[in-house]
Amino acid sequence: MVSVIGGDDSIRLLPLLDADLIRAHPKAFVGYSDSTVTLMQFLKAGVMAYHGPAVLTDLAENGGIHPFTRRGLEQAFGTEPYDLSPAPEWTEAGQDWEDVAAQEIRREFQPGDGWTWLQGDAPGEGHLLGGCVEILDMLSGTPGELPPELWHGAVMALETSEDVPSPAQVGYWLRNWAAKGVLQRLSGLLLARPRDYTPEMTAQLYVWVRRVLKEAGREDLPVVANVDFGHTSPQLTLPLGAQVRLDPVAGRVTVWP
Repeated sequence: MVSVIGGDDSIRLLPLLDADLIRAHPKAFVGYSDSTVTLMQFLKAGVMAYHGPAVLTDLAENGGIHPFTRRGLEQAFGTEPYDLSPAPEWTEAGQDWEDVAAQEIRREFQPGDGWTWLQGDAPGEGHLLGGCVEILDMLSGTPGELPPELWHGAVMALETSEDVPSPAQVGYWLRNWAAKGVLQRLSGLLLARPRDYTPEMTAQLYVWVRRVLKEAGREDLPVVANVDFGHTSPQLTLPLGAQVRLDPVAGRVTVWP
């Protein structure tokens, strides 16, 4: 199953999603953004879910699916360990899905800018959890929220949407997780390239992340930012529930699907 596109109302599905049914009839579900709601319910049911491209945003890419996106899907659905890698190019340009003539015109991409390791001197390893930060916050206090114990030992992956939450707002959400005791239990943190951020906003985001982690006593936590997943193209597919290892010294992120 693949999400067609995101939105803002998947939370209305919560009364209709049966964890026992998901567990008894597991399917592979791929999506991101608002689909974080469904991804979390799969994880609560003990079924691996895939934070990755939707149909209209990357799979139906004008000019054909990007090789980086294709490779990320193939790796995530494979059986061998693999290293994540930075995209060679990226874009935030939109696509005109109604213009048939434009379907063969490739979007304009810019050279890849690599990852940024924010902190950490030792590797961290754990099961991968996360999604769109706005949707995870929307789930807070609802039956769809991941219980704190599922975060114990996890590597958290967070991405921001085209709503462009401010760096301070992201910091406030991180403080919320610190108040719940989540940050204190993590093994690592993956931050996506923030959608529509200026360089100044990105710098402020990194200040906030380090500030909140220091407040939580987690200056040791390995953190890598500007990773190619979420609201960016091309994007990686993250197999949520799989094991992942962050090695800040080697600059490697290894996944065991």
